[in-house]
Amino acid sequence: MSSVGGSKSVEVFRAEGVGKTFPGVRALDDVNLTLNSGQIHGLVGHNGAGKSTLVKILAGVLEPSEGTLIVNGQERKLRSAVDGLRQGIGVLFQEPSLCPNLTVAENIWLEDTALATNFSGLDKRKLHREAENALSRIGASIPLSVKVVTLSIADQQLVALARILRLKPVALVLDEPTAPLSGPEIERVMELAERLRSEGVAILYISHRLAEVTRLCDEITILREGKRVATVSAKQASVRSLIKLMVGREISTSERLPLPAPQSGEEPVLEAIDWQRLGDRIVPDLQVRPGEVLGILGLPGSGREKMIQSLFGLSKWADIKTLRINGQNVARRSTTMHRLGVGMMPADRHAEGVFALMSIQDNMAIGSRRRSWSLRDFASERSVSNKFVEQLKIKLTSLNTAIRFLSGGNQQKVMLGRMLGAKMSVVVMDEPSQGIDVTSREQLYETIHELAKRRTAFIVGSSDVEELVNFSTRIWVIHGNRFVSEFREPYGIAQLVAAATGVYEEELQRI
Repeated sequence: MSSVGGSKSVEVFRAEGVGKTFPGVRALDDVNLTLNSGQIHGLVGHNGAGKSTLVKILAGVLEPSEGTLIVNGQERKLRSAVDGLRQGIGVLFQEPSLCPNLTVAENIWLEDTALATNFSGLDKRKLHREAENALSRIGASIPLSVKVVTLSIADQQLVALARILRLKPVALVLDEPTAPLSGPEIERVMELAERLRSEGVAILYISHRLAEVTRLCDEITILREGKRVATVSAKQASVRSLIKLMVGREISTSERLPLPAPQSGEEPVLEAIDWQRLGDRIVPDLQVRPGEVLGILGLPGSGREKMIQSLFGLSKWADIKTLRINGQNVARRSTTMHRLGVGMMPADRHAEGVFALMSIQDNMAIGSRRRSWSLRDFASERSVSNKFVEQLKIKLTSLNTAIRFLSGGNQQKVMLGRMLGAKMSVVVMDEPSQGIDVTSREQLYETIHELAKRRTAFIVGSSDVEELVNFSTRIWVIHGNRFVSEFREPYGIAQLVAAATGVYEEELQRI
């Protein structure tokens, strides 16, 4: 093993034969992973490869269905995130779990409260000093008395990292630490990772940005479809070789459902003209025609989510000079868009999509264009709801059942039924298969195909390459908060992955 700072690198963590099964899904299958002190180990794989599941197991958030976790030479069972911290496993998740209305200092010492057995023994003045020292260690200068909610995303990441490092973990997992960052902020994170490596910390570095991984890491493990494909030396790896290991195969045309195609000469149902940010044109003019399915591919932090939200005026990601629906200029407001037949299904189904305590029928009917619920026609609502339950093959016992009792896939179908009941000509979806099982996912793809054949247009955002290849008539790729390229059939999975991970246009031709 290599030496770090004059001391020999030793194994601090090992996962042996780790597997995880969810209902209908084999998320991880016989995965091995070793972390050594003073080394940075990369973990890559495209969406659905099993990275998030493995991270949650390492953190103690999930228990493996089988396999062994060994920390400092001893077998351990991690039954909670607090248990993981006790064993020295620190995880910086993609979205830092901070308390927004507490101060920076209060957030940094929250773990002491979680790990303490006697709350009265906590020395708050000492912890305040330790919080300052923890920030200083990572080169951050953030006022301890300000509330976290006032901080930038980059500073929130640093507070979360300082909180973890103050507990002196033997292994540190950095899960997409640079996804929401850009430019100097990315360099700052990478310099910090290198400094921690020099101090002997074992680091697992997870990123979609493959150039970062090859530059920063000592070894790289590649996951595909829940299995470890290979572990390679970073010195011998290239972005191109990693992409080939991540993808593994191309999807043949025969595996896809027949793709719908817009009829030639048809006028667009939706146009967004002249996208600009700070005077810079960042996206081409968008035009979507009846029956077309436009895929928007973008990894976490790429700007894909904000691009989709900006169509409805829900994000200031870009200014759009002209927005037209069926040739009519309209304001960027979600209510106006909805009234004119453009509906949105957000990525966060639970927080922004479904009304958990309301019935399935109410969730479908709430999208209909009516001025007052006092004028509801319950018989008509039930008839329309039954129609879409049958058309979308929604599994339920009764329309009166609260939607929270449905599976994720069936909840998505109810939301789609809401769009159809309101006679939407364009349905905008972000991460439509997030949190649903394989069977429901395939049914959703089939539904999109069928509706496209009936001239409903779709804009579908996703971080899953193979998902978009399944049903898109063309695919836009977003990376670094701007448009990268447009792809049409026949699709090359490797080229799409490369574009989404920031490989330059001239390099795409060689993959």
